[in-house]
Amino acid sequence: MLKISKSRFFKGILVMLLMSGAITLQATDPAPLKVLFIGNSHTMVNDVPELFARLAKQSGIQVDKRMIAEGGKTLEDHAGTEVVKESILHGDYDWIVLQHWAHPFNETYALSMENGAKQLFEMIGKTKSKAVFYKPWPRKSTAPDEYPLMSATYARLAKQYNAGLANVGDVFEKYRALYPGETMYADDGEHASPLTSNIAAYVILRTITGKKPVCVSAEEKKIEAACDAFLSGIK
Repeated sequence: MLKISKSRFFKGILVMLLMSGAITLQATDPAPLKVLFIGNSHTMVNDVPELFARLAKQSGIQVDKRMIAEGGKTLEDHAGTEVVKESILHGDYDWIVLQHWAHPFNETYALSMENGAKQLFEMIGKTKSKAVFYKPWPRKSTAPDEYPLMSATYARLAKQYNAGLANVGDVFEKYRALYPGETMYADDGEHASPLTSNIAAYVILRTITGKKPVCVSAEEKKIEAACDAFLSGIK
């Protein structure tokens, strides 16, 4: 009969346990969150998807992201392209982030957003994907009724399609009220400063996960405070 020493026997058991643990860890390692961003320059400037992914990683969430964006494009424009159609139907995304034309926002662009949303949600409805609207901020010099119309349109469509609503513009306004004097706009008075793009990334991530992201820097903690203040005001 083959004899095995006790030391070799226990070493073998230890190796088996370690291998079993490694296999278990590998099997339970969560798949990355797949997110598709569809938008225009307000998604592209400062690379909001990348900021989103960095903040998610900081919060213990791995992200597999893709951006389809082009300056000046509306959701209606995107809905008519093959790249968007193929990405939605076959990309196997967990979330799709939708950002429409922002400035100026008038009845024409509101109608375009309705048309684009209708086409996009016909595609999204054929998949497992969830959707969230990313609402930007008002222009530095804006017409009095422009931002209210934008807000009403985003809110109505989010409700109509049972989608999430990342109220980036409202948290932007709250941040500006809490911390006056900070640079919120790019030089054109429309696009985001790096700070505002970080606000966008934070609000989108918090909307998708339903949890507060992990905030490390002083800026991130101020963004969190502004978001908390905004949410407490609408309860």
